[in-house]
Amino acid sequence: MLLQHPIVLWLLVPVALIVLIAAMRGRRVALPAAFVRIAAAAAILTAIAGPVGAYHISGNTVMFVVDRSGSVPDAAVPAEAKLVTDTLDHLAPNTRAGIVAFGGRAALIFAPGDTPRDTARIATSLREVDVDRTHTNIAGGLRLARAVLTRGGGGQVFLLSDGQENTGDARTEANTAATEGIRITSLISDALRFPDDVRVAAVDAPAAIWGGDALPVRATLTGTAAWKGIAHLLLDGVSVADTPINATDGNGSLTTVLPALLPGTHVITARVEVTEGANRVLENDTLSVVTVVRGAPQALMIEGKPGEGRAVADALTARGVQVIAKTPKDIPPRLSSLNDTDAIIMVNVSAKDLSLDQMTTIQQSVRAGGKGLVVIGGDSAYGSGNYQTTPLEQVLPVRVDAAPAPQMQQQAILVIIDHSGSMDEQLGGGGINKIAAARAAATQLVTTLPANTIFGLEVFDDGADNIVPLVSLPDNRDGIKDAISRVRAQGGTDIHGAIAIGINQMRGVIATEKHIILMTDGEDNQYTHLADYQSLLDQMNGDDVTFSTLGIGGDADQKLLGAMANGGHGTYYFVDTAADLPQITLRAVNEAGKQTTRVGNFHPSAVAPSPIIGEIPPAELPNLDGYSVTKAKAQADVILASGQKDPVLAQWQYGLGRVVAWTPDAGLTFAKKWPTWNRYNQFWQQALLWALPDPNIAALTVDTRAEGEEVVIGADATDADGRYVNSAPITGMLVTPEGRSFAVRLPQVGPGRYEVRVAAAAPGAYRLALSQPRAGGVNATRDGGFAVPYSAEYIPATGGAALLSDVASLTGGTTLATGATGAAVSNATAGAVPGAAGTITRYREYWPPFALAGLVLFLIDLGLRLSLGAGERTMGGRVRGITNGLRVRRKRGARPITPRQPPPSMR
Repeated sequence: MLLQHPIVLWLLVPVALIVLIAAMRGRRVALPAAFVRIAAAAAILTAIAGPVGAYHISGNTVMFVVDRSGSVPDAAVPAEAKLVTDTLDHLAPNTRAGIVAFGGRAALIFAPGDTPRDTARIATSLREVDVDRTHTNIAGGLRLARAVLTRGGGGQVFLLSDGQENTGDARTEANTAATEGIRITSLISDALRFPDDVRVAAVDAPAAIWGGDALPVRATLTGTAAWKGIAHLLLDGVSVADTPINATDGNGSLTTVLPALLPGTHVITARVEVTEGANRVLENDTLSVVTVVRGAPQALMIEGKPGEGRAVADALTARGVQVIAKTPKDIPPRLSSLNDTDAIIMVNVSAKDLSLDQMTTIQQSVRAGGKGLVVIGGDSAYGSGNYQTTPLEQVLPVRVDAAPAPQMQQQAILVIIDHSGSMDEQLGGGGINKIAAARAAATQLVTTLPANTIFGLEVFDDGADNIVPLVSLPDNRDGIKDAISRVRAQGGTDIHGAIAIGINQMRGVIATEKHIILMTDGEDNQYTHLADYQSLLDQMNGDDVTFSTLGIGGDADQKLLGAMANGGHGTYYFVDTAADLPQITLRAVNEAGKQTTRVGNFHPSAVAPSPIIGEIPPAELPNLDGYSVTKAKAQADVILASGQKDPVLAQWQYGLGRVVAWTPDAGLTFAKKWPTWNRYNQFWQQALLWALPDPNIAALTVDTRAEGEEVVIGADATDADGRYVNSAPITGMLVTPEGRSFAVRLPQVGPGRYEVRVAAAAPGAYRLALSQPRAGGVNATRDGGFAVPYSAEYIPATGGAALLSDVASLTGGTTLATGATGAAVSNATAGAVPGAAGTITRYREYWPPFALAGLVLFLIDLGLRLSLGAGERTMGGRVRGITNGLRVRRKRGARPITPRQPPPSMR
């Protein structure tokens, strides 16, 4: 006998010492009871130590584990039965044999000893067994065989399979069998290999498209050998394309483009029909996918002037797009107002006609809402429309630039800075106030401008001060910087008076380009309308002085400053971050006097491929007569460019949305030849389709994933502002490939996340319609679906032979390659398979008898203590308790024991 934890017995030593010391010194335990107590402790500790006994058995039981999954053809069943009977003929006469069949699950066909030596009967049983032929679970078959062998006292397993495991882990199960002394021999037969076959390997189609968009479809077919046949494509069960295939190398394909489909859920199915060649597995001849066609996209067109975008709107309407035209003043400054809009088209819109809130709404609808944006140029867009530093420029793939003026030899720059009391407020979130940012901007100008630049600095509050008179910048500019550093915020705001003084300064200056830059964060105390400044603007225009404005912070009068810059033939810049002010001020100086557009006839050159151009040959693009000057941003893709390498057509991803920049116009001035071009409609449809959001993005975004024989249907719910919608379970209807309908309910499993598991073992297309109640009594709805492909069981896989070899070697078994007839197995097993399965060592646990003995001894010990303590009384005549009853009895006639007295302090 062996002990699993012999160290436990060392506890018997201290236990015995404690009991004996108590018996001898305190004389409170009778010696017989003490020995019984020690024996009880020894029995219990022995049980805890885990006594086991080893014994040996001679295994004389074998189990055949036979693969009946779909990858093993029915024609192989007789060969499998023959392998079993041939192997039995070479085992010892008294060997008991059993048969387990497996597919996705395992079943016992014949228990050990019941297997007939009748090939036909075994074949019939293998054909009739129900084991889920859609999967191969070798581990499940080995596990059942192992359980039978363990009950029968050990043995050996013969595994008949093609090794195409697609569920379970046979190697892990083999390791477990090895620990139990079970040996596995793998029998590999040509009859069990995957048969010659042709299958539909894949169907590729978009999961969702917009209404009016064509649907590209590609079906891929493959075979194990050369074949001929027909590839059929079905739309919702109706044939739409048939393609003859001559697959000399086993591979073929069907490619087509389906015309615009009606909105809703559509099932695309590819099916192969083989006319020449072998096609033994019919389960993989059909494959489906689901495509959802959304309604026609809704496009909001913002026109700088009514009717400017008519040609583009007509082009998109002809392609099924719903276009709604509005002017800038009709655009609400709230993101939720664009709920029903899929894309925004801006046609020659000036930033001066939009409020900051409106521009931010457009920007956020793209970045956070995923909507598309197409910006079309003109004489009031991009640089001419004062996009510089606004949210519009931030969302574009291009940065507004300007072309050099014909002559620019010497600049005269006068910077007018508002240093009223409000300029002491913080700008942005960086902890820097506005006047400090303005000082930094002026200092950077003084540091950066070339020596021949005429520079002046004027500051104003209720009045104006010439801090730096207009002079050519010297090499040593420390004095100018020191004067700038002493500027502080105080007083009111007199913009009108400051500009008037600045104009007077400029009149005496001789320079090829003269420019005034105004920095302010508010409104004039008295003059608040453009008409109040018109006379000043006329004076500047008459003196060839250009005028730009910088609005610092959200309190600045953006509309007035923009109009003033426009009237002064300059640019308006908006600044909301202190760190940006120096850079934007330098930009204003560099762009002063430059041209915002280039004019001249040219042919746009193709730079990079894009779906916007698609299959349109670049040579067919009409010439252009001009464009707004811009520069591409780092992450942008320039698709078309001018001769000066300036972007004509550019695109990029901005947050969740996509943006297209077209720097010419819609066809009035710069693109006059385009509206009559025969591909004009196609061009603008492709531009909008590229910019449109993923059709899957909606208030309810649905996704599915397969987990075993279940499909998890998930949905993410968001409101118009992108916030999660919680505590509103989603319900709907699921339609199976057979046409049966089931109600489904998706409970919430996370923030805005809802999921449900459904059984979907049958391959085919499932349609799904979901709905979720929302605030205001409306429902967010979503139609969709998913397709369950045929099982991996019907796809030929590599590595089967290696798996069978590993399973055998892990248990000390062998791998026997046989012929299709089974004759080879007779010869192979004669030398490789012994008459018995071998000697196996088993272990039996013996702790229960020791535990029982410990319990009995404990009861005896308890009885002894009770009997030995009976009748012994206290000095008052009361019977002692059990704890006192085990004291050693005093012999008759012996001197009585004097009771121990307490110390004096306790008497």
